[in-house]
Amino acid sequence: MAVVGAGRQGMKIIECLHELGVLKAVCDTNMNLKHKIQKYSGVEYYCSHKDLLSNYQTNRKPLDLCIIATPASTHYNIAVDILEQKIHLFIEKPLSCLLAHTINIIDKSEQQDVTVTCGYSERFHPAIEKLKQIVDSKKFGELMNLRFVRNSDNLVGSNTKRINDVGIVFDTSVHDIDLALYLFGVYPTFVWARTTTNYNNTLPGGLSLSSITPSQNEDHAEIVLGFDRKSARITSSWAAGKKERKIEATFSNGFIEGTLLSPNSKLTCSDKREFNFPVNHALKDELKDLISPPSEGFMKVCIGKDAMLVGQIVDAVFRSSREQRAFPLSL
Repeated sequence: MAVVGAGRQGMKIIECLHELGVLKAVCDTNMNLKHKIQKYSGVEYYCSHKDLLSNYQTNRKPLDLCIIATPASTHYNIAVDILEQKIHLFIEKPLSCLLAHTINIIDKSEQQDVTVTCGYSERFHPAIEKLKQIVDSKKFGELMNLRFVRNSDNLVGSNTKRINDVGIVFDTSVHDIDLALYLFGVYPTFVWARTTTNYNNTLPGGLSLSSITPSQNEDHAEIVLGFDRKSARITSSWAAGKKERKIEATFSNGFIEGTLLSPNSKLTCSDKREFNFPVNHALKDELKDLISPPSEGFMKVCIGKDAMLVGQIVDAVFRSSREQRAFPLSL
């Protein structure tokens, strides 16, 4: 396996793949990162994905799968080059920033008869895994409503580590959109959304957020997904001033509340049961699922077509916000 992109998320993936014994090559345009890779014995380093592909093709080396962990705005061109070589592909979310590009990636993978999967690792969070088990068991009846809150303080302070090429919808809201589809097991029929930029314009002391993080990308999103007699509400913000991740699930005969920030992740049920999850290995578990044979024909990792559906919903999110109306979906 090869990893394209050795930034913050890329390095996490590289570490996991090395521990799993399947990492063969890494490429990143920043040659200053090469020394970080040298500690992994037997792992080759390239300064571009084209050099990587050319070398493996010229020397007839087997390359089963490539992982793209570069900025989202670069995913499409890299993905097309890799798919041309008929190599299976895992792309960190999202597949692409443009719906047309996302659809093209899926079409290209089908033409080349290769698999595309996408990095929605929240499916592997132990609290989500437990919640999914409860949903499927019908312990509390039918799942009726979901509520997600994912806030951070990434606008507070000039040393923010948040990404700059996309806004909060593509960065974080997509995780909860995917989780809503995963937990409900059906597709929504409409989207209502509002997105804003520099949601809180001032900080204590009168400091302007726009002076800290000048950006035309949205930093706050409120999203409602309407299903048949069910709904999911998603709140995502970089301007909340605090970091929190919460989930609420309302069933026909009970409810579950949860907090998903490690090491204090837990689920509290309406029957007074409580489940604690001090350890979260979601990314490593996702990669294990990716490289393992499907269990009973099922892969938990997000397949390309599911990721494309997330892309279609995101497209509707922006249209709904722009046109200030609920937007119907035909998925």
